[in-house]
Amino acid sequence: MLALLERVRGYERRSVEKSAGSRERFEKRKQLLPRGRLSLLLDPGTPFLELSLLA
Repeated sequence: MLALLERVRGYERRSVEKSAGSRERFEKRKQLLPRGRLSLLLDPGTPFLELSLLA
């Protein structure tokens, strides 16, 4: 089970890294990444659970 969990965590890391890789393209178009847009909607200090990280 721990090995499977580590595998999922690896997929999550890869997803976050790919998202960070597109940051430059978004900045050129003067747009925010989805996580940035979402952080503007949430109240500061409010806990947030990201459900669709691998979607």
